[in-house]
Amino acid sequence: MALKKEEGQTLVEKKRKCSEQGVLASECVKLFLVSHPDEVDAPNSASVNPVSVCIDQLIGEGGKIYGYEDVQISIWFNIISFLAYVNITFIRKFDSGKGITDLEYAFQNIFGKSMMMDKNEFIQTFFSKSSSISDVLSAGPVVNIYADTSETRVEVIRMNLSCTSVGLLYNYLTPLILLFIEGSSPVDITDPNWEIYFVVKTRLGFKTEDIRFKILGFSTTYRFYHYPASYRLRISQILVLPTYQRQGHGCHLLESINSVAISQNYHDVTVEEPSDYLQHLRTSIDVVRLFGFKPIDAAMIPSLSLLNEVELLKIAKKFKLNPPADLVSAVSENLKINKKQLLRCWEVLIYLKLDPEKKICFDNFNACMFNRVKADVIGKEAEADRYYRKRLVEMCDLYSFTMLKYKDDSADGEKNDLEDEIVKRFELQLNQLVLERIEQIAEDAKKVMLHHSAH
Repeated sequence: MALKKEEGQTLVEKKRKCSEQGVLASECVKLFLVSHPDEVDAPNSASVNPVSVCIDQLIGEGGKIYGYEDVQISIWFNIISFLAYVNITFIRKFDSGKGITDLEYAFQNIFGKSMMMDKNEFIQTFFSKSSSISDVLSAGPVVNIYADTSETRVEVIRMNLSCTSVGLLYNYLTPLILLFIEGSSPVDITDPNWEIYFVVKTRLGFKTEDIRFKILGFSTTYRFYHYPASYRLRISQILVLPTYQRQGHGCHLLESINSVAISQNYHDVTVEEPSDYLQHLRTSIDVVRLFGFKPIDAAMIPSLSLLNEVELLKIAKKFKLNPPADLVSAVSENLKINKKQLLRCWEVLIYLKLDPEKKICFDNFNACMFNRVKADVIGKEAEADRYYRKRLVEMCDLYSFTMLKYKDDSADGEKNDLEDEIVKRFELQLNQLVLERIEQIAEDAKKVMLHHSAH
């Protein structure tokens, strides 16, 4: 049967042309997380998707692989020993003018000494590394225990990365960091301020041949000096292995770090460039913590009272919907939540307390969000109409806003018309941002209620 043609080319010709132009690494790489040798090359094994931006940045020029026809790359990553078997297949190699990508070298840069190219060697080492990993983990202090049963339990173990054995284990985890955390890079394991928290499933009453510890996830943190005599704790990398995601482990990991920050009396806890999902998770956890903080209810009364009773126009430019200064200090001291994070949580707390029977409450809340977002975008002086128009004219492509420019010799009437158009366009897009912000707050509120009911 003849091959189907597309635009005058056979599928084979089109595929060959695509190969000559290079292929994105994310389109030909499959990653399999396995815990048993029988899963390797098994037809029913399901692949997981590393962050496409990460894999494209790590492999080849511009994320593309050159010089291979129909290249397929399967990576089998052992989540017990953290060794990797990389299997590269292709029809042929060719040089179309851009050279041939050295794939073995490229993947060696990701997996380092943990990479293997021989399947039999990979299978033979399936359990040899697990005992040494157990030895490392068994030496660490447990800071949290949950999902406790007669056979297994999940522990959060805190360790210092400057310890040689812990640093070596972290090196084996580095490929997961590179593949699943966008923009990440390995931390300096020689710096004693770096710590790592492991989420570990522990088998109780295990036999010699059993695997005692199974790593489900981990997070790295850094301790910064804070004047005059304290430290700040920054969460740098956090990852729950895809196999164990959506099971509450990330939540317990964050709660464990918060608990350590309180017990060690750190100044506060911050997160380095959190993803949207991590920020939402962190906010829902912190809002639940704030629910249990006694001063919070009294602190919300003035804001809720104004939102319930004052007309929209009266509060639109005067009411900031900010937590009182004494609450900011108390929350930082007792819960280690910084001011920026508290402001996010405060919005969710207020939203949860709004009276669903009073439309004016939500109208006033939306007006406050509009002014807050506007101030975030063009500055706190945005309330002054004169400055507002001037600033909008000066701005160009900020936050993806398409702005109009006028020439200095334009007539005043043309300038005013253009300024009016700028303001109109800006406010349309600003309203969209406000809508998205409120949707995020509402989504966070739902997660808070689910998290709160689970506790």
